[in-house]
Amino acid sequence: MVEDGHETPAALVRATRELGLPPGRNPPSADEIQAAIAEHRALFRPQQHQQLTAQRELAREAMQALAEFRPRLFGSLVDGSGPLERIRLLLECDSAEAVMMALQDRHIPWQESEVELNYSGGRRHAWPALRFRAGDSTVELVIVDAGRYSDPPFDPLTGARLRTLDADELA
Repeated sequence: MVEDGHETPAALVRATRELGLPPGRNPPSADEIQAAIAEHRALFRPQQHQQLTAQRELAREAMQALAEFRPRLFGSLVDGSGPLERIRLLLECDSAEAVMMALQDRHIPWQESEVELNYSGGRRHAWPALRFRAGDSTVELVIVDAGRYSDPPFDPLTGARLRTLDADELA
């Protein structure tokens, strides 16, 4: 995850396959993974702590600029695991076009895509997403329906509610 920039679920699948283990066989817990990543970064990649701090600051700035959409940070920047080059924000809005207009007003070019999130009961839902570059970072805005925070996405690794941070929590 640290070296190749994989998100946690993809890294676990890859490691399981490379080690020849049956899928899902005694995977490490999220806490064990985070502890191993922190140890690896402290020993071999101490500069990544500065990168994590800088990315979180950039995320906070993006969240402030898009405050009208109630942004919440999710993904590897929340706990510091996985790739640090991508800032992922959940935005609450009934229409992707409103977010597109906000980006257009700020003269930010974007690319449209789609992101699937996991929900309770094994449900998956695809949401519109907009991606743009900010320096060396990719910012991904996943647009969920207004009021959707009452049915939050779930972490694919733990099956628990996806951990997110608002701008105040991030600060």
